[in-house]
Amino acid sequence: MQWAREWGLDTVATMTEDTDVTPSTPTLPTGIGRRAVLGLAAAGAVGATALRWAPPATAADGTPVVLDPTSFRLVESERNAGAINKLRRVLRRASVTEVLDSGDRTLAPTTVGLPHEVRAWAYTDDDATTTDWYPQGITSTFDATGEDVADGRSALLTSWYDKADVQGARIAFIDITDPDEPTYRYVLLVEPYIREDGRGDFRPVPVHAGGLVWYGHWLSVVDTWNGVRVFDMRHLFEVDTDRPDAVGRADDGTYHAFGHRYVLPQALHHTSDVVGDETDFRFSSISLDRSSSPHSVVMAEYRAAADEAAGQAARVIRFDMHPRTGLLKASDDGVAVAREVADVDINSMQSATAIDGVFVISRSAGTSANGHLVTYTPPEEVTWYRGHFPVGTEDLTTWGSRDELWTLAEHPGQRSIVAVRASAYVS
Repeated sequence: MQWAREWGLDTVATMTEDTDVTPSTPTLPTGIGRRAVLGLAAAGAVGATALRWAPPATAADGTPVVLDPTSFRLVESERNAGAINKLRRVLRRASVTEVLDSGDRTLAPTTVGLPHEVRAWAYTDDDATTTDWYPQGITSTFDATGEDVADGRSALLTSWYDKADVQGARIAFIDITDPDEPTYRYVLLVEPYIREDGRGDFRPVPVHAGGLVWYGHWLSVVDTWNGVRVFDMRHLFEVDTDRPDAVGRADDGTYHAFGHRYVLPQALHHTSDVVGDETDFRFSSISLDRSSSPHSVVMAEYRAAADEAAGQAARVIRFDMHPRTGLLKASDDGVAVAREVADVDINSMQSATAIDGVFVISRSAGTSANGHLVTYTPPEEVTWYRGHFPVGTEDLTTWGSRDELWTLAEHPGQRSIVAVRASAYVS
């Protein structure tokens, strides 16, 4: 079955007191003894975080407030079809299958030591410790198709941003079909444009890439203060790899992407338009909710504790997806209006997703303490599971058919990709 078909959309009250459900004595995963956990670091594991289930020193946060969703809009910009067509004439298109087949890096099974942990992987090379690139977002083939496998593959995509803000952001295409030996390759995100001489060209995309959603053949990437950028997976292009210092079209007509073999050009952009008295939304993450009807995306905004006194919000927002186009459900003039918004008043919120109407939130707690999993049932019910996410937890995605909730950790030396059992938190 062809990827173009597989990745298409045809298949496709009263405030309760915050509950601290941290176990008083950590329970190690089945088959892992305390000595084994302490030895995981020497074996290439990500650290014995099962021993860090302690709440942070600072308390959290406040009472959620439901807001008027009609104040929050995303407006579609002009599409980049012309520039992409210029690139199609001179560059060879690649498929998702080809990119997955070309994996040149590996992950290794590990144990992070989280409650209800299902599976985890660690990096086996300098990706584990580099300070040049930082991982942020995560999405999957289940997001894309609603199926475990498409064209015989299961895959995760994760986003990484360039700390120096030179190369922009890239996507790791991770083949997890064999969970014991995942492989991956990076693809550089680029913004296409037409030069004054009429030729197609591209430049890096300068985004933090805090969250990803792969839906049908579209890949949505949040742009912190500028909404959502959307990339078309049907237009993966192969470029030359012999100039790691160059990007775009060279004088000799070749194309380069800082040594990356593949590029993925931006197809369109949804820019934020907030009306009324609400403040601009900070697009820190995005995830897909396949349990809603229609399917929808959930976005969250990060707020540092220091910003709370200044009145900065910490909101989650939901927009419906169009079941036919695979893009945001919008009016004829390209305006999408939010379906649901709430200020959940949670500092250090890294991501939010939703399962059957319940929002699941990841909250980081610095560089040495485990992150927290928080559930929010509108309008005001909040439950805290302290220490149930890894140190440096970031974006979230759900794999509904497998009862898995996935996250990834960003800090050098503590990086992992890990899944926990979703039904342990949302029944």
